Amino acid sequence: MSTPTDDSAESEIETGTKKLSDDSENSAKTASPAADSAPVTGGGPRQISLSVRSLAVGAALIVLAATTITFALLWAGARSEVSDRDDRAANEKRAEQIDLDYAVGAATTDYQKLDEWFTTLKKGTTPELAAKFDATSSSLKQILAPLGWKSTAEPITAVTKSVSDGVYKVDAFVNVSSTSTQAPSGATTTVTYSITIDSNRDWLITDVGGLQSIVPK
Repeated sequence: MSTPTDDSAESEIETGTKKLSDDSENSAKTASPAADSAPVTGGGPRQISLSVRSLAVGAALIVLAATTITFALLWAGARSEVSDRDDRAANEKRAEQIDLDYAVGAATTDYQKLDEWFTTLKKGTTPELAAKFDATSSSLKQILAPLGWKSTAEPITAVTKSVSDGVYKVDAFVNVSSTSTQAPSGATTTVTYSITIDSNRDWLITDVGGLQSIVPK
């Protein structure tokens, strides 16, 4: 049989126990939001690894782009150099052919067709040079006609000596076979024509040297 004192003590113990339980539950609820809001530490290393990989990919792309640009520039430069070299070679060949053709025409002479010869001499020349031929035509006729001069020419080769600002100086070599009253049996000699050609003036001949080599003295 319990006494009032014992009942009172048990009641106090139950009340204390219940309060302690309630306090524990409240503390757990209060701590839950803090736990929920705590950052997940497990994602940290993954984010760092992803950033490094992105930087590596970006650096590789930059290197690839720089390499591509460098290669493109080198290729364009090499192509331009080859194109320039081919253009120079083609222009020199053109000048040499002009010189060689002119030399053959100039060295082919017939004392009975001197007017045609002078026309050939002026072909492809500048007006200034053509005027010089007109000025010397009479004196040359007086030399060639009495001698009964005839000559034919065979091309040998032509060589570009120099090029400056589109002006070509070329030597053409031809074999000239000639007959005259002084040498009726004929003679053969190699004649050099030094010709200046200006590509800036539609590849016209501005000067001719070598005509004196085929004119008898």
